[in-house]
Amino acid sequence: MAAKLLMIGLDAADVSLIEHWTDDGTLPCLAGLRRNGHFGPLASTADWLVGSPWVAFYSGQSPAENGIYHSIVWQPDRLAHARATRPVRDCMPFWRELSRQGPRVIAFDVPLTQTPDPFNGIEVNGWANTDLLDAECAYPANVLPDLIAEFGRPERPIENYRLERVDALLALRDQQCETTRRIGEVAGTLLRREPWELAIVGIHTAHYAGHKLWSDRNVDGEVAAAQRAEHAGALREVYRACDAAVGKLVEAAGPGTNVMVFAVHGMGPNTCRTDFLGDMLRRVLAKQSITKRNAVDHATRTLRDLLPQSFRYAVKSRLPQSLSDGLTVFWRTGSTNWAATRAFNVFSDLRGYVRLNLAGREAQGQVTPGDEAQSLVAEILEGLATFTDADTGEPLVADYRRREQLYPTGARAHLLPDVMIRWSDTDAALHRGLASPRYGDIAWPTPGRHPSGRSGNHQAPGFLIASGPALTGRIDLTDAHILDLAPTVHALMDMPPPVHFDGVSRLRAREETAELVTSSER
Repeated sequence: MAAKLLMIGLDAADVSLIEHWTDDGTLPCLAGLRRNGHFGPLASTADWLVGSPWVAFYSGQSPAENGIYHSIVWQPDRLAHARATRPVRDCMPFWRELSRQGPRVIAFDVPLTQTPDPFNGIEVNGWANTDLLDAECAYPANVLPDLIAEFGRPERPIENYRLERVDALLALRDQQCETTRRIGEVAGTLLRREPWELAIVGIHTAHYAGHKLWSDRNVDGEVAAAQRAEHAGALREVYRACDAAVGKLVEAAGPGTNVMVFAVHGMGPNTCRTDFLGDMLRRVLAKQSITKRNAVDHATRTLRDLLPQSFRYAVKSRLPQSLSDGLTVFWRTGSTNWAATRAFNVFSDLRGYVRLNLAGREAQGQVTPGDEAQSLVAEILEGLATFTDADTGEPLVADYRRREQLYPTGARAHLLPDVMIRWSDTDAALHRGLASPRYGDIAWPTPGRHPSGRSGNHQAPGFLIASGPALTGRIDLTDAHILDLAPTVHALMDMPPPVHFDGVSRLRAREETAELVTSSER
């Protein structure tokens, strides 16, 4: 075997924070790997399709090929949103196929993977991570229950999409730090006990903590002076726990192991206005400032608003995933009269996604492809551009892309949103209201706070730290992309990459590296 490789995915760890905190000594383990290897940003499919990067990473394919842009996706044949299980079945995680060529693999809690088929190794999905496409599972099947019997499992929080008291957020910090420590312990035990040539460990806690601890823009009530500094440093403590877990995993892997620590996307201030896109879009399509919902939609939303938010989330947290997903989609999308619908907003939690009800594609398509569709897109974009912050006049839409601009071809390109909207970079929590001179005002329900309860949200890019005897001096991160990770692993393992990979290896040949070193010494 050419090289032994440990990959550690720090889900949604932000490249700017990693850079700053490895510079100032906050993250000593990562700083050591960075100092002795390579560090740089990775372009990501998350730039426009925020929920796509984990599937893109492990399949080695762009979203146009796998059709995944979120864990919940639109299914045009059913005119419904559903968890992305059907398209992803064809997206084999690269390590499973690679293992059949020789290397034995350990994969632990990699986000958004599905039930593994038999392969040469061990895979655990869902010991701590809850970002799943299928139910928690493992191969061999006994591995997960055996780990739970031996180590228990950490508390698994259900995200509350609401403002929260600072005490609850500080308790979340402690919980995420403890979960991170236990991931290092359990995954480290697997690395020591089992033979392997490739190990991939997912640590998801920077993701959840980034949503809830990025700033105080999701705090319910005032933050007492005694707690202000503690809250301000809460996210840093979770990153410190991640750094310590990385150190434990590297130690468990043993000396001489090559190490890649990476993120496939990052985190930043929450700029999301997508919860209001449906209202904005209805007004634009109706060409009026106030639109009436149909009777069923009005009734269901009235019922939803009558139920206390804490009660709704308590119920959801006890439901099976399929029912919880269905309830989320039901509350968010309501009832739609497809015969009267030309366009609609697709499920998302950051970028705004618009899809046309296109004839020949949607089961009850109303818009003819070609000139009519193009004219409708132009009408929608012109209308959305009129919405601004009610106080400052700053436009809400900073940029957009039509699907064919980013993904003109691909086996599943037709499953992606037709229009992707990037909101203004201003923190959305600063709004007091939204306004359009043409389509009227929309109230912001929590002025100075983000109503979703997320102070942080997904951003591109990701990053890579690569260190080890087969990596140092050989990685070229110029214009690197998350799609390049899987081909680079294949190159490191001296295995030819599959022809369907969209990325390229970032590993220089040893002869090329030696040539560069010789040239630099002249």
